Amino acid sequence: MFRTAINNGEVVAVAALVVTVLGLVSIFRVPIQMIPDMDMTTLTVETAWPGATPQDVEREIIVEQEEFLRTLPNLQKMTSLANTGMAVVELEFALGTAPGVCHGQSLVVPHAPNIQVQEAHASNEQG
Repeated sequence: MFRTAINNGEVVAVAALVVTVLGLVSIFRVPIQMIPDMDMTTLTVETAWPGATPQDVEREIIVEQEEFLRTLPNLQKMTSLANTGMAVVELEFALGTAPGVCHGQSLVVPHAPNIQVQEAHASNEQG
């Protein structure tokens, strides 16, 4: 089988080209309604603690925030990062969750009463 493909390289190249062209034609002919909407709503919570070590930031900030934020409705994934003087917690919500910074703040603030929200970043990523 492989010897036949090697001996007839031109035929294999033409077949690959035909499959590629047919694939490209079919991509552009698929109606938009057939392609699912893949909006992922993410919210990033950044907390500053100037001069703190990453270990202190993790122990004093991230662990506390994760306990509160873990109970948010429609939360799919939570990622945390501790740097010197800064904690970053990224929350990814389920598909269909209402997007927006105001909505994200309304989800986060009641669950973390000791956190003062200075600025929140929310984004919709096309996946």
